[in-house]
Amino acid sequence: MANVVKHRFVSAKTDGADASQVQPSHWNDGHLFTGGNAGDLLTRDPTDATFGAKWARASRVTSWTGTGTPSIAADGSANFLVVNSSVDAALHGVAPVSGAFVDGTRLDILNIGTGTVVLVNTSASVANGKFLNHSSGQFATQIKAADAAGGGTAAYIWNGGYWRMVAHEQCGPLSLAFTNANFAGFTATTPVQDFYLHGRDARIRFNANTTVPAQVGSLGITGWPFTFAPGSGHVLPMLTAGTPTHPGWGIDIVVPSAARLDLYLSTSAPWPAGSYTVIFDVTIPIL
Repeated sequence: MANVVKHRFVSAKTDGADASQVQPSHWNDGHLFTGGNAGDLLTRDPTDATFGAKWARASRVTSWTGTGTPSIAADGSANFLVVNSSVDAALHGVAPVSGAFVDGTRLDILNIGTGTVVLVNTSASVANGKFLNHSSGQFATQIKAADAAGGGTAAYIWNGGYWRMVAHEQCGPLSLAFTNANFAGFTATTPVQDFYLHGRDARIRFNANTTVPAQVGSLGITGWPFTFAPGSGHVLPMLTAGTPTHPGWGIDIVVPSAARLDLYLSTSAPWPAGSYTVIFDVTIPIL
């Protein structure tokens, strides 16, 4: 490949007879690069008073097996962190080997292991290299274990002292461990629920045989692992069974606060005492 770095001035002189002297053809020739590794980029380095430039990796792949805090070079390269853990693990951040990260540095994380990874928000365990998940950064984000279609992913840009999340794909549903302590106005037998985070939207699926002991205006559910955008409302069908049976009912799902969902009957009537099978599948914005 022709060398693309040459002197701006091109000499029209012909070479002289003395091959030991610098010739016009030497001046016109391209420069020879030394050092660095295959695929590296030559980048401006104001701290280098001699040459003003340095080699930097165009991209770098680092592996993490689920223990400790991984570290990468703070040279502005695009970084890929491949997680391969056989157990669930918490990733508290990604630190620089030395120095400080350059604003605009990108970090992509891919989970290829069999364990689910929690990306801990603003962890106290990392001094330099914390994650800031989504705009308000109020919750941890998970990336699911790998399957035949691949694992969960997350993308961050370094800015203002944090890895700021710019994209997230959970890659499949994760179960929610609810008990009756999470329910207001009703109890449930073996509730089945899971969630799927995609960016700033949470898809929530709920299926439970419920008992409403006494007439109540709404049923409440708390204990979510993320923060809702208050005021969001959704209307969707509900299947009901038991006594009384109202198969035509629907429910309105309202977010009265950042950590609670309230279920209202779409008829605007209170919930009568009775037993019901409550099923809903809804996507709600999160902060």
